[in-house]
Amino acid sequence: MKKKTDKERGKELLVRWATTHGYRLDRWGNLVKQFDTIGKTIRFKMNPNKVRKETKVAGVWKRVSSASYKDLFITDDDKIGGFKRF
Repeated sequence: MKKKTDKERGKELLVRWATTHGYRLDRWGNLVKQFDTIGKTIRFKMNPNKVRKETKVAGVWKRVSSASYKDLFITDDDKIGGFKRF
């Protein structure tokens, strides 16, 4: 059996964390969640080597932060960590 790479483990970690926190996979394989109380939509855009956290502003996706899959981790307060802000 092939051993998983850090990238594969990070991607699985993100998908597992996001689905337990109400995100859903869209038809392009990105994780999306709509926050009706604040009128905001957030998505994790999954690229082959990196993931971008984006928010929808006036109908356009704007990048908030990004990370390599191998840098992702779960914090003590059950949040996803490892993202670099712009």
